[in-house]
Amino acid sequence: PFPYGLKEFNPEPNWVSGMYQGQILSCFARAFHLSGEATYLDLCERTWKSFELKLGEPYGFRYVDKYGLWFEEAPKLPANHILNGAIFALWGILDYFKISGKPELEETWNQGILTILNALDHYDLGYWSLYDLSGTITSYYYQSVHVKQMNALYRQTGEEPFRKYAVKWATQLQ
Repeated sequence: PFPYGLKEFNPEPNWVSGMYQGQILSCFARAFHLSGEATYLDLCERTWKSFELKLGEPYGFRYVDKYGLWFEEAPKLPANHILNGAIFALWGILDYFKISGKPELEETWNQGILTILNALDHYDLGYWSLYDLSGTITSYYYQSVHVKQMNALYRQTGEEPFRKYAVKWATQLQ
């Protein structure tokens, strides 16, 4: 947990970010893939357990709403659904699934992708993307991150909306 609060994410100390947990999960999964050392597999499992903690519980960042299942980068209520953070969390789950084959990881990945697809139109302003669903307009840097993430998600899933927004948001960067 972060030992300090951040106004824009969570003003209280001792919070955990779903995005960072996803990146940590990716790191451990890739370390296991490269080394074969069981310690990394154990660390994956321990990290994965954090994905069960619900927003509002200590260290929780899992949230379900009308769009589906989210892993919040900034665990606060009301949930703001930071797009890049939710995607990085899902990539950690995907990396762990690839080395473990655990069906619950694949199911969670699929639920998360469906959630992003359900909410994706709400991130589009017509001329730019939103950083989160609380209305924060994306910076130039994060617009390019969104483009890269959409391209990667399209390659991973074949879902047309990801390609559509990759092209649209890339064009807007010009």
